[in-house]
Amino acid sequence: MNQLILRVWRRLDNRFEGLSDDSPRAFELHYRRNDALHEVLENEPLWNPCVLGFKEVDDSSRTHESVALVLQLQHSNTAMVRNIPDDPSLNRIEYTLIQSGWVDAATAEAVKVLIARLHLQQIEEKILNMDIEVPNAPSPGILIRCSPAQQGVTPIMVSLPNGQTVFENYRNT
Repeated sequence: MNQLILRVWRRLDNRFEGLSDDSPRAFELHYRRNDALHEVLENEPLWNPCVLGFKEVDDSSRTHESVALVLQLQHSNTAMVRNIPDDPSLNRIEYTLIQSGWVDAATAEAVKVLIARLHLQQIEEKILNMDIEVPNAPSPGILIRCSPAQQGVTPIMVSLPNGQTVFENYRNT
């Protein structure tokens, strides 16, 4: 089974408001991310119950600028994926990952699912940005970086071990 490492940043509005990272506002933003991740990751047949790293997500003693989760993919369940838009930019990312030779179709599909579902959390201002790493690829690995959504569009960069970089803009319409 393959793994994905998902790193998600909380919104940092508290800093722009002149508030510390231990302020009630920072905790509000931390809990927003908490809710978003539970909503997206729980009861998902692609990886549930193999999600590791919720300790920092659920931490009530301090806010974390980012949290990392390890998703153990359940490849036999990829046919159960529903309600993912047939979007050209997501399809190109999926194709790029598969054509790289370092990612199988099921892992590429899981990346597509994560981007689509977490994009909605960005639009709802529950999370800031996210990285998806495919750790079993050759060094330096595969990194999918989804920047903060602006006007409903999430800029996505895919970096491959051969140095190729692909840019896409995803808008869930």
